[in-house]
Formats: sequence, structure tokens, C-alpha cells
Amino acid sequence: MNPSSELISEFKVAQFNNNAELQSTGDITITTKSGAQQFHRQRLREYLQNSAWDATTLGFDSKPHKAFNTFGGSFSGPLQIPLLRKARRATFFFVDFEANRRRYTTPEQWSVADHC
Repeated sequence: MNPSSELISEFKVAQFNNNAELQSTGDITITTKSGAQQFHRQRLREYLQNSAWDATTLGFDSKPHKAFNTFGGSFSGPLQIPLLRKARRATFFFVDFEANRRRYTTPEQWSVADHC
């Protein structure tokens, strides 16, 4: 399970003395964010790791290519339903998207011994 950091409102880790409902020695409970009465939280994000700060691999002249991108966005607000317009309570939504792109190469070095 890899939830987006933007999606999590609260989390709780229980390791000992769980109740009978959970039936395990440890669990993680995650509460997601909810919508709001006004449109907000329009966030776009990008996290980039590349080979610019990496060390050169021992025995090679150049660094292997690496580009890890994590990107996404979130948005929340009220949901307007025309038939339920007179209702006192509104329905809210929260949408979050996150994706990962990983492009890299792995250097390999082979040694061949001649046993004649």
C-alpha cells in the first residue's frame, strides 16, 4: 500500500494489545482527507531525482542515467446535485492523483578469466 502523502489526513500505528476486530499483532489505520464547502486545495506537485548528484560507479567513467519522477495533484470542494438542491447538507468530494515514472540504467561489469 503506497497512499499519496496528499491523501492522508491522519494515521495511527498500533503494535500491541489490539482488539479482537483487527485480529493481528499490529496494524496501520489511515484516515483520508475529506472535501470542503468551497473549492480549494488545487495543488500540483513534482518530485525529481536524477543522476546529477549521484556518485560515479566504481570502475566506470560516467554515471548511469537515472530519472525518478513522482508527480500529481489534488482538488476538493462541494458536489452540486440538481435534484437535491434544497437539502440542508451538501455532498463533498476530494480527488487525489499521484504517479511515478522511473527511468534508469544499471551498469554491469563482467570479468572473464582465461584458465588454459
